[in-house]
Amino acid sequence: MFVGTIGIIPTDKPFIDKHILAGDHIVMAGGRIGKDGIHGATFSSLEMNEDSPVSAVQLGDPLTQRRVWDFLIEARDRALFRAVTDNGAGGLSSSIGELARLCGKKGGARMDVAEARTKYPGLLPYELVVSESQERMSFAVAPTLLKEFLALAAARGVECSVLGEFEDSGRFHIQFKGQTVADLDMHFLHEGLPAMELRAHVRKPKAKNSMPRYGAWQSVLSSETLSLQQALPRILASPNVRTRRPIVQQYDHEVQARTVRKPYGSPNQSAPGDGATLRLGRKTFEGVALGLGLAPFASDIDPKVAAELALDEALRNAAVAGMDPAHAALVDNFCWPDSVPGKGNPTDEAEEKLGALVVTCRRIYEGAVELRMPFISGKDSMKNDYRMGDVKISVPPTLLITAMGKEHDVRKVPRGHAIAGGAPRRILWVSGQDVIPNKLGLPNVDFRRTYEFLGMFHQLIRGGLIESAHDVSDGGWLSTTAEMLFGTGVGAVIDFQLGDFRTAEPEWAALFGEPATSFVLLVREEHATEVMAQLSEFMVLDVGKTDVAPRMSVKVRGGPTEMNATWPVSELETAYHGGGQS
Repeated sequence: MFVGTIGIIPTDKPFIDKHILAGDHIVMAGGRIGKDGIHGATFSSLEMNEDSPVSAVQLGDPLTQRRVWDFLIEARDRALFRAVTDNGAGGLSSSIGELARLCGKKGGARMDVAEARTKYPGLLPYELVVSESQERMSFAVAPTLLKEFLALAAARGVECSVLGEFEDSGRFHIQFKGQTVADLDMHFLHEGLPAMELRAHVRKPKAKNSMPRYGAWQSVLSSETLSLQQALPRILASPNVRTRRPIVQQYDHEVQARTVRKPYGSPNQSAPGDGATLRLGRKTFEGVALGLGLAPFASDIDPKVAAELALDEALRNAAVAGMDPAHAALVDNFCWPDSVPGKGNPTDEAEEKLGALVVTCRRIYEGAVELRMPFISGKDSMKNDYRMGDVKISVPPTLLITAMGKEHDVRKVPRGHAIAGGAPRRILWVSGQDVIPNKLGLPNVDFRRTYEFLGMFHQLIRGGLIESAHDVSDGGWLSTTAEMLFGTGVGAVIDFQLGDFRTAEPEWAALFGEPATSFVLLVREEHATEVMAQLSEFMVLDVGKTDVAPRMSVKVRGGPTEMNATWPVSELETAYHGGGQS
């Protein structure tokens, strides 16, 4: 499970740059230290097996977390500390060891871990230092502010431990009841580990005739001969296309009532919404658009292209949620198999995994430059392997990309579903790329064209010209169009020529292919001409209109034979939500 968080910080507070002075107090606030989380950092860097320690898993306490959070914001607003960081991997060893670098020219700190509050007695000094028990923050507090800092914490029900002071000594000095248990040189602590020298092997992408199936349509339609009438419900019901609503709705996405574009839209919350839009506050209509991209199945074919597709999907998700590409940023999250040779990890396998990492990093760097969007944060988990006996399981090289950006007015964000009432809306299929797949059967991504397209697309949103938008991903054009009808009482009549697509692939790819930077738009009749004109340098197909009858009719001309199919929208919706074949 990949989880990310974002936050808003005031720019008029002195915490953008952390600055610590010698004599500032080391204060640990929040949860107490326990054995849970000991060796969490080393555990995450080792292959998992049946002997993996249970103590590596931290025990969370959401009530303590909430008190710490609220206290932190209040202490920030009152400027009661100079610097703060969380107790993540490595516990106090990392949080204080990192903050200590910011003190003076040499850096340094002295702390007595016997002063730390614990969940129970008997913890050894090293356990107090490295435990990753949750809900803890480490602060640098000026001597003149310590009393007020501690008083506020007590008033808010947050426990604090004053552990020592920061120093400009060049040493990280750890004591237990006044006795030295560690005294490390700061330079050695942070720079003393020699860099690893590893070999990487970049394998050639797999040939098309030997590659695994990419795209829902290939996995569904390759097993048997189906008509168009049979194919669309089958694809909507397939595991990688069908609804995730039972998972999504286990969590509350309405906290603080900020969510404008929701995970599932339409009156009965059955139409998937792609990216999310969050309103920043009650006194502004500005918001933030969020999108996520993940393409693990493509990584076994070509990890470079998998990185492109993950980045492109994140941008598509965020674009329909209103993201302004001129005010956008990216986050990467690597989930990788072990790429260091060793026992149980043959050299050739490790070198190939590392080669995949090299080309992935290179490609997303190039993409960020071409898109003019910085990667501002990220996370990596590089040992995702499990062994039990002689059986070893490794994850495919997996990259999750998060795209986020400013939405100037959340009232103009298009919906992800059709809107009932009024005149029929025109259905436009648009793409910022050439739809022709590359020789491996994967979409091409030109991020310079993507940036140009997203800029024009956002201007159409700001102008109020796009009523509904859904990005094309799993299941392709027809599946995306169908999803926009779910729960709305609206139908659609679609009629188009296969020759309008810029593709040399067979008709199934034109109907169900998953091209990059592609969208289905619903626009009012009076806006259709302008939208098509603004996007004229890209592929824009006017494929039909919405209909008051709740059915979806499709006529495909220009192939070996004309294809016709009609479904009640309820039949497609039932397939998508788990009532059909899978």
